[in-house]
Amino acid sequence: NVIIPTPHPVENPLNPGNYFHKGAKYQVLYLLHGTYGDYTDWQRLTSIEKYAQFAKLMVVMPSGANAFYQDMANGPQYFTYMTEELPEFIQTLFPASDKREDTFIGGLSMGAGGALNLGIRRPELYSRVIALSGGMNFLDEPPYDGKGSGLDDLPILKERIAQGAELPKFYLAVGTEDFIYQHARKTKAIMEELGLDLTFEEGPGIHD
Repeated sequence: NVIIPTPHPVENPLNPGNYFHKGAKYQVLYLLHGTYGDYTDWQRLTSIEKYAQFAKLMVVMPSGANAFYQDMANGPQYFTYMTEELPEFIQTLFPASDKREDTFIGGLSMGAGGALNLGIRRPELYSRVIALSGGMNFLDEPPYDGKGSGLDDLPILKERIAQGAELPKFYLAVGTEDFIYQHARKTKAIMEELGLDLTFEEGPGIHD
């Protein structure tokens, strides 16, 4: 599903001006669902359409099965789809910006892990990464030799830093009663230790 904001008689004071005009390009948020979900989750279960309209933001909500948005050894290539096929399709069919500063990715739970993984592996594509009720993927045990799979976020992240890559700004939010709370806190600690641009919020809440 794709949400495209439309002209409205009441302007958003936080985003003023004649945004809707010939040749206008929209900022784009790729929004990823969690385990056992699909592309319909965000529109059925949240107020994303209202938020998108208020922010004048295009929102693209793909399905990723339960594959953590990775290329499968024998199956669909979700990472390639997300980083190559889908953006090209969206930019061709819709008035979507192709600029990094206008492109964001976020998700819930498995989608949060997917958003972090895509943002870390392809930082040239996204300027912002949003992780809700989720955290980085840790498959290696210390000392993290960096020889793991594409789902090992930490060695990939350290490699990007060593390469001098411009990394996205990160936003993490988690509920203190969420079963993934400690995992999110571990992600926060690592990101802060590495000096990343991180905004972290927590408060009462579960895995929703």
